[in-house]
Amino acid sequence: MSAREFAPEELDAAQAALERSRPAPVAAARPEDILADVARRHHMTAATLLGPSRARGVAAARKEAYRALRATGMSYPEIGRVMHRDHTSVMHGCKGAA
Repeated sequence: MSAREFAPEELDAAQAALERSRPAPVAAARPEDILADVARRHHMTAATLLGPSRARGVAAARKEAYRALRATGMSYPEIGRVMHRDHTSVMHGCKGAA
């Protein structure tokens, strides 16, 4: 197969299509605001999210918080520090079904 030569206007059109297809960046929010929002939606306090409970509802809300924080570009160790968890716990919470 030989490589096809593209006209400049074809390249411009392709570049514009790629730009339109990229997801919009997530607005940066403070971790405290994200935790408060997740906690409110799950009818609990942020302190409950950060606490030691392993109850199903708390664990599900905590996973949601991990994923929301990860979507802002935070690293696993950064999320772990905010959530008072080891970074490997955050990694485990971020993987798998939503």
